[in-house]
Parts: sequence; C-alpha cells; structure tokens
Amino acid sequence: MRADPFDRGADLGLLVDREIVEHHDVPLMQRGHQDLGNCVRGSVVLAWCAVAFRVHEKLVSMGLPQLDGELDKMRLDQGMMFKQFSRVYKVSTKPDVQEIPDAHLILLCRFLTYLDDTEYT
Repeated sequence: MRADPFDRGADLGLLVDREIVEHHDVPLMQRGHQDLGNCVRGSVVLAWCAVAFRVHEKLVSMGLPQLDGELDKMRLDQGMMFKQFSRVYKVSTKPDVQEIPDAHLILLCRFLTYLDDTEYT
C-alpha cells in the first residue's frame, strides 16, 4: 500500500508507545526548546537566502560581460587574498551566476570593494 504523497503526517510524527504521535500533539513543555531552536535555524537560513539573493542581483546589475571580466581579473590577481582563487567561470546567463558558490561571490564583492574589510575590524 502506498501512502498519499500529500499526507506527510507519518513522516513528521514521533513514535511513542507503538503509536505515531503528531508533533503538534506533544505538549509544549515536553518538547522543550526544540521549537525555538528550529525557528532560529530557519531564521538564519532565510536571512542567508535574502543576502545571497541581494548579492546575486547586485553583481548581475553590472552586466554579465563585465561580471565575467571581473571574475577573470580576480583570478589573475596575485594579491594575498585572491591568489588562492584559480577557478575559471564563464558567465553568459543569469542562472550561471547562481551556479557560482556564494563564498566566491562574496570574495568577488571584496575584490570589487563592495565590502570593506577595514570597516569591520
């Protein structure tokens, strides 16, 4: 027998005394701070997604050919911060930017002086 794909109750439930108990059926005091921890984790993930979206939009706004050129300039830079960056990226469409790891995009923002390291030390 196959479960309904939209019914995730059993997947999200908790097995107690050979019964599946839904998460919302467990008293709040018994759950402890589990819900609060999940909310904090969810908030951090949501905040990071918002930051990544804004970084992508800012970099794409300069134009894809210029972005491609700036990535090459950063790759060729032998400064202390950028000499480890050796990956070649070809950016021709907006989804190509989304394929670049966020750490490399943040490094590019530092290269372009969008982020000033001296401001945060």
